[in-house]
Amino acid sequence: MRKTEHPYVCGAGHVRAVWTRPGTAADQATWRRWCKRTAGMLAATAAVTVLIAAGIPARPLQATLEMEQLAAKLERVRAIHPDTAETIAALIDRPWYDCNRVACNARLHGRNDAARARLKGLIASSQRGIQNAGGAVPGGTPEGARQATATGLGD
Repeated sequence: MRKTEHPYVCGAGHVRAVWTRPGTAADQATWRRWCKRTAGMLAATAAVTVLIAAGIPARPLQATLEMEQLAAKLERVRAIHPDTAETIAALIDRPWYDCNRVACNARLHGRNDAARARLKGLIASSQRGIQNAGGAVPGGTPEGARQATATGLGD
């Protein structure tokens, strides 16, 4: 490769120019500064991306879809264990699973309310079934069912 005089760092017009060091001391200093700044910007961008991705809660649409799918699965189950009912109640009480607490469009808000009501109804009916059966779920007790119903999962 032939070296020519040009204003670009490392002869950027050449295909392999980025990987070769410039010849003069002034160009080498400029090249080092450019490499350090580029590496710093890439590292900062990666760090911000990771922090944002880790801190973002589920979006309302995704949360609504998860609740709809969970409700469909729970409809096929005869009884819901009280521990499972508590976990589901904690899940749907999270702010990002409730369109009353986060911004949603009208259509999504309706779907979200329907999914939440469906889940609450399934849990409540299952807990009433456990109470009527006298704690027939393995590990479940009528007391646990009463507590799950009293946490707001009932009618």
